[in-house]
Amino acid sequence: MSIFRFEVHGDFKAEDYIERVVGRADELACFGWIQKSNIAETIVGEARCSKKKGPKLHNFITTTFNEEIRVYSNVKVYEDTKIFLHFSSFKVLEDDRNTCFLDHPHKCVMKELNENENHELSRGEL
Repeated sequence: MSIFRFEVHGDFKAEDYIERVVGRADELACFGWIQKSNIAETIVGEARCSKKKGPKLHNFITTTFNEEIRVYSNVKVYEDTKIFLHFSSFKVLEDDRNTCFLDHPHKCVMKELNENENHELSRGEL
């Protein structure tokens, strides 16, 4: 399995970017989630794919869509096969759903940690 978490920003329309990533993930039979972050013009998510198709989605997420739109990314590849939110497809989550983590990418800010202090922090995901 190829599993990774990502955070991207760039000069793109969030809805268009999300639609393209979900479409590519579906083509590759990957599952996971994606959403607009509370940080302006930032998209975050988590993906799980086969070993062969994971690098294809990773590359798609982190490269340019065309010569005019640049995507800047931060990706964390998981050492194990544990994904924290399980879906049977590549799901678009609501903007207000708190999906931050204890480390980068998509690290929680102190306000989010205080609001979620009853959450299970040992898993590394809120």
